[in-house]
Amino acid sequence: MGKMVGMAEFKANCTRLLREVQAGGEPITVTSRGKPVATVTPVAKAGDQPLASSFGLLRSDKYRFDDPFTPVADMDEWERNNPAELYRRT
Repeated sequence: MGKMVGMAEFKANCTRLLREVQAGGEPITVTSRGKPVATVTPVAKAGDQPLASSFGLLRSDKYRFDDPFTPVADMDEWERNNPAELYRRT
């Protein structure tokens, strides 16, 4: 569970305690009248945790395209939402 420190002690020695967490990697639990109120843990390094896989994110039926070449909307709606003025260079 790590080291337990009272709130007053944490306030008085905050910098030193944070450096201990950074150096040792052991979390500190801050207590108020014996009850835990916060846990200080070291920041995980970029290589420590694996990245979530992007495969399977679009597994929902909502993103399924049986025919990917059919238009998503009818052309009249496309023209209303994308007027030619948007694409002119000024």
